[in-house]
Amino acid sequence: MGFFFQTIKENMNLVIGIKSTIKFYNRRKRMRKTWLKNINNYPNVNYFFLVGGVNVCINELVIDDIVVDPHCPDNYEFIPQKSWSIFCYAIKNFIFDYIFLCDDDTFVNLDRLINFDCCGENYIGQDIGNYASGGAGMFLSRIS
Repeated sequence: MGFFFQTIKENMNLVIGIKSTIKFYNRRKRMRKTWLKNINNYPNVNYFFLVGGVNVCINELVIDDIVVDPHCPDNYEFIPQKSWSIFCYAIKNFIFDYIFLCDDDTFVNLDRLINFDCCGENYIGQDIGNYASGGAGMFLSRIS
């Protein structure tokens, strides 16, 4: 336990932003049938998928739990831009203390995620030089 124990379940609002692509419908479907199926049991947790590269003449489009950013290419080379789009969308549309960013091939144990001891940190994830990398995912506080 850290010096400042604070669990997301009891004290904080969490947004889960999931990077996906239009062609990975089955991955999103599997996530909804597994770890996302009980997300409504956590009233302070919201999630959304973000896909890009759809040719529409709008700033953003929301279809159920999918946010489409037409200004963000929908391929691997543009993952940093997709992450940025997730952060921007979350800040505009949710009240949250932390955001958890992951990919559409990540399985998340919601109970463990909700009860994670973040110790008041602003960033939790893998650090590659001066770059943040998620691996299985990363936490960022709203103030970071």
